[in-house]
Amino acid sequence: MKIDEIRRGFERPFWVANISEIFERLSYYAVFSTLALYLNQTLGFSTALSASLSGIFGGAVW
Repeated sequence: MKIDEIRRGFERPFWVANISEIFERLSYYAVFSTLALYLNQTLGFSTALSASLSGIFGGAVW
């Protein structure tokens, strides 16, 4: 099967590193969506201001 060939073509550290990277990216982007929702729904900022502040935060983190 093609999937088995792909899976066996790489060693375990490769898969561990890639799966860790996937979770890191998911958590990185989840912070921005959570921040935007918090600013908008909890603090009552406008959608535009929430988006701008989230963008500034993203730029600062980058």
